[in-house]
Amino acid sequence: MQAANFFTIDIPDIGPLCVVLCTKDEAETISLCHRIAMETGGKEVCDVAVCAGYGRAYYSIENLTVHDVPMYHRGQMRADGLEQFWRSCKLAAFAGAAVMIHCNQSFHRGPLGLVAIMIRAGYAKHRAIEMVAEQRIIYPGHWLPFQQWPAAERQQTHSQNLLECHEWLETLGPDRAPVDHALAIQDPHFAGVGHSPDHNVDVLAPFDGEVDDGAFPDADAEDILGEREWRCSSCDVSGKKLLQCWECERWDCKKCSFWCTQCPTGKWKYTICSQCNRQENYLVRQGRVWWCSRCL
Repeated sequence: MQAANFFTIDIPDIGPLCVVLCTKDEAETISLCHRIAMETGGKEVCDVAVCAGYGRAYYSIENLTVHDVPMYHRGQMRADGLEQFWRSCKLAAFAGAAVMIHCNQSFHRGPLGLVAIMIRAGYAKHRAIEMVAEQRIIYPGHWLPFQQWPAAERQQTHSQNLLECHEWLETLGPDRAPVDHALAIQDPHFAGVGHSPDHNVDVLAPFDGEVDDGAFPDADAEDILGEREWRCSSCDVSGKKLLQCWECERWDCKKCSFWCTQCPTGKWKYTICSQCNRQENYLVRQGRVWWCSRCL
């Protein structure tokens, strides 16, 4: 049995996504939980895609949302399951979390589920298969023409299902739609992201007629006055209270900001903008708790 593999997929304009590809049996082990915590810096796995027809596991990870994405299903269930899982993948990348994919052995169908997600993220199908094969032993028929399969393989019951699944993958395309921040905030898995408690951070209220020349060092003062209201550096929404990033001094609204949930109340609260959160690991997530370097 192959051990789980960890893949990092870049989702444009959202950030990197960690994907754990494993077998059904390994998904049931505590050791996989420990590996995920150690090798991902404490990322939480909130969603799992089951690429087998009936292969749900007794997962060792609590509070998982299970998505049925049967790779050999030719009806709408496969397409609908993929889109629901893909939405969760975008939310996970936005929140700095991880997702899991498995079938039974993740040799045939599991890798194809990962390839489907990579195509939605913008990868070419052939390149996605190559990247998966670089880390995991997968079925050679994924990249060989049908005529080159051994005769016994061509006569297998599921050979036509496998070919049809590859044809279906060819119909997929990249998804460039951004994450809906409102949906991300409402998602119970990511309740601590972008949802602001009452905490003491530098807050910029909507424009009231006075301009702080140092608040937006890269902006022209006349442009700011002309806007009538401050605007979030990330989502460009105006009229909201803004929080200043401790790393780059950008100003983001509460929906686009990330902060340490362990900083002492009433003293200071480490806060970063969406851009810094995508670029560096300024915050470490453990479950639903976010830690800055001062509080670890």
